[in-house]
Amino acid sequence: LTGVGVPPVAEGAVHVYHQYTIRVLEDRDGFAKALLDEHGIGTGVYYPIPNHELPSLRSEADLPVTAQAAREVLSLPVHPALSDDDVERVIAAVNAVAGAGA
Repeated sequence: LTGVGVPPVAEGAVHVYHQYTIRVLEDRDGFAKALLDEHGIGTGVYYPIPNHELPSLRSEADLPVTAQAAREVLSLPVHPALSDDDVERVIAAVNAVAGAGA
């Protein structure tokens, strides 16, 4: 997908997908809005502020990769009630919004 990164899974490992978080390289919020408005797919941003920028943990550290990740992460629906058809609908919606067709 152009402009969307998916989480890697190490060879021989099995991911439990407590969250399925993609990285939207440009306009994450617009991407999320399009998923909801055009496809009825809700999303979430669990960690919108990097830890080093939180008031209780604030530091002067320059962590540009962390800050970039906070701007890009978008979690897709993942829960036991999703059917295979629901999962396919989420995939098709992400593909459509990313411009890959559905």
